[in-house]
Amino acid sequence: LFLVDTMDQAVDAVNAIAPEHVEILCEHPENLARRITNAGAIFIGEHSPEPVGDYFCGTNHVLPTGGTARFASGLSVADFLRSYSIIRYSRKAFEANRSTILSLIKPEKMRAHMLSVQVRDKTHSPG
Repeated sequence: LFLVDTMDQAVDAVNAIAPEHVEILCEHPENLARRITNAGAIFIGEHSPEPVGDYFCGTNHVLPTGGTARFASGLSVADFLRSYSIIRYSRKAFEANRSTILSLIKPEKMRAHMLSVQVRDKTHSPG
C-alpha cells in the first residue's frame, strides 16, 4: 500500500511497481485503468475484489509476479497455441537493405547467416 497525493502519482507508482494485482476504487475507475500499463490484473470498482478474478469470473489466476508485469502477461489461451512468421522480402527491398542486414549479422559472427546474404548478392546470383 502506497500513499500518494494525486492520481497521476498513483498511476506512476503502479506502473513502476508492475504489481500482480491492482484494485481501483474511485469515481470513474475505467479512466484510471486505461492509464495503467504494467499490471497482471486490474480489478475495477467496489464489487470486484481480487478473489472474484482469481477464482470465479473466468480470468486467469496465473499472473506475472515480482514486477514482471513490465514485460509479461498472465497465462492465456495464446500460451497454448503455436504460431510462426512467414517472411517474403522483395528483391528490391533486399538489395536496398543488404548492407544493413550484413552489419547486423557481423557482430554475432554467424558465418552461415552472413553467407546466406552474401550469396544473394545480385552481382553473384542469377535472376
